[in-house]
Amino acid sequence: MSLSPWQLLWALGLPWALGLAILEALDVRRRAGNLLWLGAGWCCGALLLSIGVFVSAAFGSAPRLALFVPLQLLGIGLSLWRARRRPPADEAAPPWSWPARLLFGLALAAALTASADRMQRSLTTPIHRSDEAHLWASRARLLHESDGFTPAYAAQFERRIEVPGGRVGFFVQHPDYPHLGPCLQAWIYAVAGRVTWTENRLPLELFGPALLLLLAGLLRRAVRWPIAAGLPLLVSLTFPFQQALSVAYVDLAVAAGLLLASVGWLWLRERGEPRWLALFAGGLALMLFAKHEGALLSLALGLACAVDRWRLGVLRAAPRPPPSAWAWLLLPLTCAASVWGFNSAFEFRNDLLSENPSGQPFLLLFVGQAAERGPAVVAYFARLLLLDLPQHLGLPAARARPIPIRTPPPCRARPVVSCSWPCSPAPAALRASIWPAGARRRRCSARPPIAGPCPPSWRGSIPCAPSAAWRRPGAWP
Repeated sequence: MSLSPWQLLWALGLPWALGLAILEALDVRRRAGNLLWLGAGWCCGALLLSIGVFVSAAFGSAPRLALFVPLQLLGIGLSLWRARRRPPADEAAPPWSWPARLLFGLALAAALTASADRMQRSLTTPIHRSDEAHLWASRARLLHESDGFTPAYAAQFERRIEVPGGRVGFFVQHPDYPHLGPCLQAWIYAVAGRVTWTENRLPLELFGPALLLLLAGLLRRAVRWPIAAGLPLLVSLTFPFQQALSVAYVDLAVAAGLLLASVGWLWLRERGEPRWLALFAGGLALMLFAKHEGALLSLALGLACAVDRWRLGVLRAAPRPPPSAWAWLLLPLTCAASVWGFNSAFEFRNDLLSENPSGQPFLLLFVGQAAERGPAVVAYFARLLLLDLPQHLGLPAARARPIPIRTPPPCRARPVVSCSWPCSPAPAALRASIWPAGARRRRCSARPPIAGPCPPSWRGSIPCAPSAAWRRPGAWP
């Protein structure tokens, strides 16, 4: 570790504190619990920091501590001032006995410790190969050396970046990808005052512990303590999750954004409060600014939520947020527009839609070869889901089914999200079954899902209930 404790505090602690302060101003902590507040805090702070670095680079300047540190401190101060002016909220977390709380805390501490150990061991090997070098670290290096998105930035894309220790150098691939990873790594370079080879992994690896905190916070409310304690620990020990914690990929950020957006929408449709719309918009923005796969996930999730909203509007069965709250959706739209504008300005194109070395777009190439190679592709993914997936987890079955959480009458069927477990190397099949709000009856019964399935996500997990015996009534804030 070449960064001092003070440098780590500025590099990681300050953005995290900014995200926590903003969520505190939105009253997320007392409504959703401390664990979700902590996990979502890093997602929010890292997203805002990367957007700030991108804006600074667009104006021809690399991130500078003299500008970014005061801005973050100002944001923290304004958010805390706003939080003090907010009336107190009712926080009704489901009560647990002290042995259950103790075992839950020990399991979560073990999961976070295993994650921290994996992150610490990743600091022994410099970034020199695979996507973490070619897609993210290379662009962060050029952004740091070119002082922003200047003509010199694009002119160096063909240059091979040398790696210390006699390793083979790397160069830029897919310059059209979004900028969450490069901007966060460029922030580490700015704090360190030089190019680092290992510590720039940390801001991207921190999405792993944040994902565990989000998952634990949601399970704390949704299910009983044995599965709430065991599932985050089980996820933290799986091979795909441990592998993701050792490299500077953005797949964990996409998974955290999908979880945040899904839960934000579920709580929005139940309560109609603007804070959950902000959580939903933040999750979408995180996915859009992290990776092109995040844009596909955001589109699919957004369409599912639009259908769900139309259905609830017809039934007039869901509370409605104030019209001004929908302005939060400008955040993901702005992130998508920034990626498109950057690629248009530098004439970068993705080979999915533009010509690649084969002479035609990838999608047309795939359609043309579907008859010949389609069965092999289908067999490959079937083998991953049916054979590799249980083998990674050591479980006979790897799919969870949606369980509606019931509450005493009068009530509505509560939403619950189910998923398949993480697998590698293919994405996990993730589904979000949104249960429509029923009429107020003496007995509450679940109705068929109207929106779903949601698209696949890398190494993501969403709270699930494998059996009705584990469900907890009154689980949602």
